[in-house]
Amino acid sequence: MSEIRVQETDKAARSEKDGHFDTPEVASTKINALPELNMAEDLQPDAPPSVEGARLLVIMLGFLLASSLMALDQTIISTALPSIASDFNAISQLSWIASGYFLAQAGLMLLYGRILAIVRGKLVLLVAITIFMAGSLICALSNTMQLLIFGRVIAGAGGGGIYVAVLSILAQIVPLEKRPAYLGSFGAVFAISSVIGPLLGGVFSEHLTWRWCFWINLPLGGFAFAVILILLPTGYDPSNDQSTPSSSWWSLLLGLDWLGSVFSIAMTVALLLPLQWGGNVKSWNDPAVIALFCVAGVLVVLFILWETYQGEKALLPIKLLTRRTQVGACLASMLLYVCFVIGTYFLPFFYQVKGTSATKSGIDILPYMLSGVISAAVAGVVANVTHHYWSFIAFPPAILGSVGAAMLFTVKSSTGTAKLIGFQILFGTGVGAALQNTILSVQAEFASQPELVSQATSVCSFSQLIGLSIGIAIGGAVLDNEFVKEIARVAPDIPGDIVQTVKQSVEVIATLPPLQRGEVIDAYTTSVSRVFLICVPCAILASLSATLIKNHKLTQPSA
Repeated sequence: MSEIRVQETDKAARSEKDGHFDTPEVASTKINALPELNMAEDLQPDAPPSVEGARLLVIMLGFLLASSLMALDQTIISTALPSIASDFNAISQLSWIASGYFLAQAGLMLLYGRILAIVRGKLVLLVAITIFMAGSLICALSNTMQLLIFGRVIAGAGGGGIYVAVLSILAQIVPLEKRPAYLGSFGAVFAISSVIGPLLGGVFSEHLTWRWCFWINLPLGGFAFAVILILLPTGYDPSNDQSTPSSSWWSLLLGLDWLGSVFSIAMTVALLLPLQWGGNVKSWNDPAVIALFCVAGVLVVLFILWETYQGEKALLPIKLLTRRTQVGACLASMLLYVCFVIGTYFLPFFYQVKGTSATKSGIDILPYMLSGVISAAVAGVVANVTHHYWSFIAFPPAILGSVGAAMLFTVKSSTGTAKLIGFQILFGTGVGAALQNTILSVQAEFASQPELVSQATSVCSFSQLIGLSIGIAIGGAVLDNEFVKEIARVAPDIPGDIVQTVKQSVEVIATLPPLQRGEVIDAYTTSVSRVFLICVPCAILASLSATLIKNHKLTQPSA
């Protein structure tokens, strides 16, 4: 914009007339006739207008709807898998329905962060929603397991972009001091989706068809797309902030760190795949699992070396990792999501081992989910008023989360419902209060460097996905190992084939003779309770990570 002003000035001062230039007096008159230069507008010509009131609420509805679809797709197929296996007769490939979505989502997270530093966030979000809906359509119409898995990969590729783009755009249209309440709503969406997903999957599979797990994404995604397209401001063009202002966003895209993207996707797959396989599809000492962990380690080193070499053009600028707030937020995010996913996946087992259906057990863990939702909302409101977020990361996980997890560690088959509800509330409150404040801390850290907000956010989001995968893997391994030990201790006479059958499905417990059933319930409940011991140090360490995070005041950009 300043270049345009200079050109207009030169033209006014030096217009050619009959073969000669204007006199200095005439040129001065023309220059003075130009509109007064507004430096604030020229420095940020594309800064998005302030969005407030009803318009912002509707936009947020679109954001939350888009995010909920991405979150639902992580869990909705869990109760639909038996029906899918029956239709395609491909039980051995079932794990790829979940893995394909998750690996694509995590693998592209960092790439989306870099693209958002170049291309307008609105465009990225609309494209991501379109990709997600295309993947859902392929899944809904698939007639082979291979096509269904392909559709899940496409949906995951879109889902990863939705989350990062929404958080990046939110940083543009909502002032920093008002952002905590809005970010808290995303934590609530993920918590609610974790409960509703399996319930919807079960209802669709039982009363309609499993294909509705994917059909439902089309009208809801279409509504979110329309809201964002019509109401969301275009926003500023990040390409104007590049070192070569004359370059188009297309040429900037071609100049992306594509080799870094390949390293990122490869190391993500090599790390997450064995974490999902270990103790489930394959044993932890399986050669394939060990080999993938080794490959992941090598790829991480190569990725860091390459990104260091790339400098400012890197997919993950290494300078981000020199900021202690970024490091602390990523550590806290990963540890908190380990706790969050363990609560979501393993609390239902306390009820299912006693014969409760998967659908009913989802209702039984509502105290955990609702306490997380409410604490996230309260944390957002208080941060809005006080303009500080740090205390919600530093104290609730260690004081409430770790205590709640320790109480869940004491649960036995005879533990009363009231106690179990109380333990859930303690645990959920401690985790929920901090969950989205880690993202807020990163955005506050880079408030004075908006060109880095999208990448800093994507790194934090990536660490959340790593935490989810680690939580499921470690929790599953602990449950499996502890159950074998416990059943051998309390019921050494139970045949090994029954033990293996129970490990694969808790529904088998209801078919056992009364004496064996009681012993298995005792052993299983004790084993599940020990999974929550993982969350005690994780919650404490998440709070300790806050010592690395700066306590910026949300009313002004950080220095």
